[in-house]
Amino acid sequence: MDLKTCVCPRCWGAKLVAPVPARVELEACPLCTGAGYVEDPELSEHFRFSELVGSTTAARLNMRNDPDSACLANLRRLCLELLEPLRELTGPLRVTSGYRTQALDVVADSGNPRWLHELSAHAIGAAADVVPVDPSKSVKDVFDAVIAFGPEHLWDQAITEAGCAHVALLCPYGKNRQRREALVRIHNATPPPAFSYLVYDGTPEQWAKIA
Repeated sequence: MDLKTCVCPRCWGAKLVAPVPARVELEACPLCTGAGYVEDPELSEHFRFSELVGSTTAARLNMRNDPDSACLANLRRLCLELLEPLRELTGPLRVTSGYRTQALDVVADSGNPRWLHELSAHAIGAAADVVPVDPSKSVKDVFDAVIAFGPEHLWDQAITEAGCAHVALLCPYGKNRQRREALVRIHNATPPPAFSYLVYDGTPEQWAKIA
């Protein structure tokens, strides 16, 4: 595999500890040993590690977002078994959010109730939010492509949110369980929580309420 490098998802570069005149001392990160970058391997033919762990929110808040070995294995499965087959139907996909620790999930998607963050497939490396790169394709095209998969393609959940399609390979509370559940996210009239999730019925009226 072609190995490149990406910014370290634990320290997001290098932490400044005690700047002194003419030099800066760096705290050694145990993941990148202070280098500020790590290897960026291919998880599948078209998706790299950096795409699935990168987070502007985590970098801005200096929150670690490096997956353990189990989550990394799930990310590989997600790319190979769901994102690659989906890409064949929709063309190139941009991952807007992949792996997120539970702590990061709370910050990145604060409109959801706390219990939902504890059951997030993002936190086990089994989900990604994606958008099509091709401007002629829509988020709905991606969403419909997932739920139209035949039994040979395994998926757990597809959720349409404003601006992206959330696609998950594994249920976060059942090992290898796959519910094939299609949902849409809508605004609640009286938050909190800010959002509710409804079973997708395919109607334009429901689609117009997506948040």
